[in-house]
Amino acid sequence: SERANCRYKSERRRACDLEEELNSANSKCRELSRQLLDANEANDTLTREVNALRARVAIAGDRRMISSSRDMRRFGSNNSLTRGWFS
Repeated sequence: SERANCRYKSERRRACDLEEELNSANSKCRELSRQLLDANEANDTLTREVNALRARVAIAGDRRMISSSRDMRRFGSNNSLTRGWFS
């Protein structure tokens, strides 16, 4: 009886210890899940910003191409403001 009682207490302590470990592991898992969600949100935000910047660069590049082709046409025309500078 005393031996059974001692064994019961030992198993109960072991069960409590395992429950604490389980709770700790679950807590760490929840924390890591929150960190993963935060990282994914930050990644989504940064991806949107990068795409917006790439679009701005592409638009600016298109504008430069358009304005440089206009400048080239104007430079060689008879109505050029720079006529006479290079003659």
